[in-house]
Amino acid sequence: MLLLALCCGWSAKAGEYPCEWLSLGVTEDPSSIQRVVWRTSVDWPVAVAQIAPQTGSPDLVSRARCGTVLSREYDDYGIRKIYHEATFDGLKPATEYLYRIGDGGKCWSEWFRFRTAEAGEARFSMIYMADVQEGMLDQYPRVVERASAICPEAALWLFTGDLTNDARDDQYTAFFRAHGRVLAERAVAAVPDNHEYHRNEAGRRDSLATTWGHLFGRPCNRTPVELRALGNDCFDYQGCRFILLNSRQLEARDSVYTASVLRWTEECLRENPNRWTIVAMHQPFYPIAEGRSSSLMRRLFQPLFERWSVDLVLSGHDHVYSRITTPDGRKRTTPVYITSNAGSQTYAPAYHSYTDRIGSDLQLFQVLDIGPERLLFSAYDAGGRLYDRIRIEAKRGGKRLFVEPVAVEEAIELPSGRRRKYTDEQWLDLEQRRDGYWNLKNQQLKKCEK
Repeated sequence: MLLLALCCGWSAKAGEYPCEWLSLGVTEDPSSIQRVVWRTSVDWPVAVAQIAPQTGSPDLVSRARCGTVLSREYDDYGIRKIYHEATFDGLKPATEYLYRIGDGGKCWSEWFRFRTAEAGEARFSMIYMADVQEGMLDQYPRVVERASAICPEAALWLFTGDLTNDARDDQYTAFFRAHGRVLAERAVAAVPDNHEYHRNEAGRRDSLATTWGHLFGRPCNRTPVELRALGNDCFDYQGCRFILLNSRQLEARDSVYTASVLRWTEECLRENPNRWTIVAMHQPFYPIAEGRSSSLMRRLFQPLFERWSVDLVLSGHDHVYSRITTPDGRKRTTPVYITSNAGSQTYAPAYHSYTDRIGSDLQLFQVLDIGPERLLFSAYDAGGRLYDRIRIEAKRGGKRLFVEPVAVEEAIELPSGRRRKYTDEQWLDLEQRRDGYWNLKNQQLKKCEK
């Protein structure tokens, strides 16, 4: 079923509109276009969306106009819902708007706000989360609360995969509930990976869950249809290009997909007019968790990322924080490889010597402050303590990387909650690796002090 609603008039009556999973999308031109996505039960097939410039007056209805709403019915694993996508175009850059959604009659949501992007390069902030997945309604909300307090005007919330544990309907409902109003008022960009894949009857995650295709509003101008269907995206925001890659699909050893995504990624990098480039993918280039390996992705993508000067590669998957700049010993500024974890599940680190800083047994969020001459990356733990910070400066002579000091000591202790996963011998080996890593860091510190 496909329904297209064009609003010409409406009632000013207020009521409660029973919507779910409301979020702002990322668009091909965030300075003039905004999309909003939500869903309703099949009993509410028609939807209307209104937008008005921000004002101090309560008379919003007379100032409002309607966007175009596209509504489709989907059946995801036996759960039938109507998904609605509203598009507001012709917006002014750097302008705050209010919007609401409803049935066009007596039932409406409250008014939500958002701000359009600047038309060109300009400073902005954003939040990056990895592996929400576990502790959705008890331990993760404190991370959202701290992130919102430290960066209340973030233009974008970026999620690097594993938003839920099994891509189930109730888990996505918990995901949206955990964020409160945030996702309805801040643009959402997300990349899928292994836990966004649906389990078949044999228990294997063999295909991307159908829900993903209509979960968020996404740009539709740079990504081939077959790659977009698997969660790959590319968009620009105020001087920064974002490339979102589905790394899970590479594990299938699908040569057609691999060739296509490599070709498309290089095209996005080669034709990039922006000063900054950030790549988001779930599985890290340099695994930090014990027992992980990502040699295939390094072999495929690292030459591209280095050739086209990618600044940050943001990931998750390993449920440990890590920052890596020169894993092979070569002197270079970028890319900087970051892995993080926002949910309550944590893994044991492998304590690789090439890791600049790790964060074991932590829930974290990251704030990026991006401007024409500087990119500031800050990682905070769930208590709001600054855990790690780097600064990349863009000057005429190129880019320079600076690691800024923080007061919090590097968290290297093994997570006690993982002890049951290992034998006594395996755990002892991890403890010895931890001690060796710490000794190496102390030696490096003494060398720097001389």
